[in-house]
Amino acid sequence: MNKSSEKIRLVFIACVLVVFLISGCAQKDAETKEEDSLASLMGDKSGKSVDVKLPDGATMSLAGDDEGADLPDDYPSDVFPLYKGCFIESVLGGEGSYVVVAYSKDNFKDIVLFYKNLLKEAEDITESDYDDGFNSFGTLGKYTYTVGVIATAEKESYATQITINLMLAQ
Repeated sequence: MNKSSEKIRLVFIACVLVVFLISGCAQKDAETKEEDSLASLMGDKSGKSVDVKLPDGATMSLAGDDEGADLPDDYPSDVFPLYKGCFIESVLGGEGSYVVVAYSKDNFKDIVLFYKNLLKEAEDITESDYDDGFNSFGTLGKYTYTVGVIATAEKESYATQITINLMLAQ
């Protein structure tokens, strides 16, 4: 190999290394910005919940360490109530649609029974019932719903996760 081709090879290797270093730093910088953005969305470290108005007009409520999120004032609790005593992790709402994630300390089977009784009046029901999970999809009142109840240890000291998706029926 002559000296010219060796120099070209070394310059090429150096360029590749510089590209890898720059892209690694840029990726780390993007990750840091994303973490900072998420931290600002989650609010201060006081442990309180945070309510955020999104650009499209929707609202988001996120739980703090010590305080659960709030259901919006217009959430249809009379049509699709949340199981009693839940810790609400997050709520996304807008234009008559809602996504709620909550946790309960109560037994999974008691919560499933609560929702099965509530959904006796529902139409177009599709249900899946497992040993540690329950899902139902249908229409109740003027809402199309999906509800999921699972036994989980995901959140410390809670036994069950409840996920509710509601949107105005078409």
